[in-house]
Amino acid sequence: ANRLRLRLIDATTVARPGSTGIDWRLHLSMDVTRGMVDHIELTDAGGAESLTRFSFASSDLVIADRGYAKAKDLDHVSRASAFFIVRTSRHSVKLEHPDGRVFDFVEALNQLPEAAAGEFAVQIRVSSKYVLPCRLIGIRKSEPAAERTRSKILAESRKKGRITDPRTLESAGFMTVLTNLPQNQIPPAQVLDLYRFRWQIEMNFKDRKSVLELDTLPAKDPALAHTYLYAKLLGTLLIDDLTSRYLSFSPWGYKIQPRALDVAPS
Repeated sequence: ANRLRLRLIDATTVARPGSTGIDWRLHLSMDVTRGMVDHIELTDAGGAESLTRFSFASSDLVIADRGYAKAKDLDHVSRASAFFIVRTSRHSVKLEHPDGRVFDFVEALNQLPEAAAGEFAVQIRVSSKYVLPCRLIGIRKSEPAAERTRSKILAESRKKGRITDPRTLESAGFMTVLTNLPQNQIPPAQVLDLYRFRWQIEMNFKDRKSVLELDTLPAKDPALAHTYLYAKLLGTLLIDDLTSRYLSFSPWGYKIQPRALDVAPS
């Protein structure tokens, strides 16, 4: 089998002085295999997070958060013969059973055992004539981790004056990802372990903002803002060569206990 190149993709926002909203969005890809940033794109606030901004090769394994769990994004990766592990939720993307029936997200997750990863064969309808087969992989969160997620959902609903759907709170008790990695080669627990690497790009953004003040723009003029941001980014890339990589951690709140895997001999 070919060695996969692990790529982490995410975006962060930047505001200019006196701004009360988002002025710029920085889109970034990290090549974990080589320990370097391999793609940077700066857009205005209207530049949405999308995997279609990036090009992929058949050796790529793309890891991204739920903002990238969109049919056209995942199809873009798949058509390049690349692989993805993308976090998802009940409302991220519509899923179907392989026979085309609507997939009940909450009902399926409630079938998962305690403290063990499980999976479901699903598909995403990209168009009326084309579907993308995937694996929905999930694990129950620890109660403290689940309660933190529910608290965030309720706080956001109160802020927007909305009533929270009880099924949304129920699904918040699970950590779920979508992947097109082969089932017979990468078991569910290993897929979740691979997803943990995504936090390296989160920490990368936090470091750039807190230490290097990447999110504070002294310039309001767009041209000057671009110059300032790109100069800062160049400096951070040079610093990356002199610093160690961050450790990943578990977003579902506990370590998965090793289990014997039922793998058919090749």
